Amino acid sequence: MIDLGSPSQNAGRQLWFALALLLAPASASAGSADIEHRCTARYPNVWQYFAWKDCVKTATQEEREESLKRQREEAARPCLAADISRMEGLAAKASGAVKSEWSLEEAQAALSLIIGYQGTIEVASDNIKERVLVHSISTKCDASFYFLINLRADQDQRLRWFRIWAEDPPSGYSAGRHQEFSVEFEEQRQQERYRAEAAKREEILQAAINAEMAKQEREREEARQMTLRSVKISDVKMKCLLGNCSIRSLDFLVTNVSQEPINEISFGWMLPSSQMKACPSKLAIKETKRLLLQPGEKTPLSISILNAPENNDGRYCLSVTNVDKNVFPTASDPIGDDVAAAKAAFVAIQRRNKIIAGIASKLGRITPEDLDIIDRRLAETDNPREK
Repeated sequence: MIDLGSPSQNAGRQLWFALALLLAPASASAGSADIEHRCTARYPNVWQYFAWKDCVKTATQEEREESLKRQREEAARPCLAADISRMEGLAAKASGAVKSEWSLEEAQAALSLIIGYQGTIEVASDNIKERVLVHSISTKCDASFYFLINLRADQDQRLRWFRIWAEDPPSGYSAGRHQEFSVEFEEQRQQERYRAEAAKREEILQAAINAEMAKQEREREEARQMTLRSVKISDVKMKCLLGNCSIRSLDFLVTNVSQEPINEISFGWMLPSSQMKACPSKLAIKETKRLLLQPGEKTPLSISILNAPENNDGRYCLSVTNVDKNVFPTASDPIGDDVAAAKAAFVAIQRRNKIIAGIASKLGRITPEDLDIIDRRLAETDNPREK
């Protein structure tokens, strides 16, 4: 049920409306009628006439001021469109000028040179222990639009952030905070700490990789030397195949002194010059012989030497440089390339797993980022760049 009020209340309202109509100006507009309607709803009783009158006066004045403001800003739009670039340029310059390690006072001095006046340092409204430098960039146009600048420092006087808001902007320009001019110093410091920690961990990781790779290299060399000792060279003879000895042959016996079959032996050789007193400790591979040599078995081999010096110097250097006890086809065989690739991939995986296990024992854990660094380092080692 709708309460229409008592007869005396209705009569009061009718008297009040009549009085309002008598006292209202004859030239009242539709806008003022709307204001009067709102004020009447707020102050419905006849004894509230003076409050109603103040309401109408205040609302009318506010509407007039708002209308004038809209008219002024509409007239200022061409000016604002041209001035915004200047304001944004100052905002960007101010944003880039402030350094994370500065105090508020240092920032205040620097910004005053850019903006043209010295801002004020105040206690933050939401934290009495913190302070904020307040600045603004005003438009040169006949408008209330401006950039509000706040530079906040924590209780330890470290800068927290630099932020800019567009206040009372013209239509078509974003109000509120503009991220493109804001700087979060706390986040920057946190990122710098993360980068420093990551760089330190990478330094430790690289050192661990170096140590592990050096250890593997030593182990491989020890295993290689042990494997090389599984072949014995004996009864070496060098023969001249031409009268001037420009073509020669090295004939010798090889014996498998290990407990496993051997299927491939590589040799390094050279003819030393007269100035050399001894053979080098390592010789490059120059000849590879494929054979099947059982434990204890020996076989004669021969190496042809072309373009030898034309003299009767019988000195030579000969050594075993590699021994293979695993039977794999060569690249010339139908499936040689595939098998060789599979062998290389298997060896690479074993090497990677050993490095990871060795590093994990030192660092305690391996992160995905660590694995990326390890893989990059192994790729650089396996495929060195040409200098």
